[in-house]
Amino acid sequence: MEMILLEELTDKTEMERVKTLISKHAKATDSFSAQQVLNSWEKHAAKFVKVIPKDYKRMISQIQEGIDHGLSQEDAEMKAFESNSNQGKKKQQTTKMTVAVR
Repeated sequence: MEMILLEELTDKTEMERVKTLISKHAKATDSFSAQQVLNSWEKHAAKFVKVIPKDYKRMISQIQEGIDHGLSQEDAEMKAFESNSNQGKKKQQTTKMTVAVR
């Protein structure tokens, strides 16, 4: 749990994607449960949550921040990657120092 976030699924595009996936599953497997979810979608839709790795969310946020500051998609991705790479090195150094102290 320390590596992931659980978030409400509020984005309409994401909700439609989930509904489409359930619909495909229902058709492919003839799943009674999936069909029940689709038949009462409004009731069940609010029960879904998004499971997102914290690192992924941080990367997406940093990429969007770079784009908002005028960087190209590619440059924003590279800047986010470099930033997260540096954070990872800092975590490793902290861990090494903690281990050395013990």
